[in-house]
Amino acid sequence: MTYLEEEMPYVKGSQKSAPPKADHKHEYFRYVTHNRIRRFDGTISTEKYKFSLPAECIDCGHKNRKAYFTAVEVEVSVKEYNKLSLERRTS
Repeated sequence: MTYLEEEMPYVKGSQKSAPPKADHKHEYFRYVTHNRIRRFDGTISTEKYKFSLPAECIDCGHKNRKAYFTAVEVEVSVKEYNKLSLERRTS
């Protein structure tokens, strides 16, 4: 029996399943805060800059990068924004 004639063992294909479909229409919101920044020379800016977290669904928490313009902005304080940002980085 030559190398080409040997039987290859049967390998079952991957059994990936599609992610479950949402049972609702996603409504996205995005946390936003306005804050001053510290410059490299140590001074603090007079104008405030806008910082935002990625948009996510209100009901299920689904994150979508393309929902930037369709998301409702929710303004929060700087402390609350930092807390939410830290929670997202650790999860």
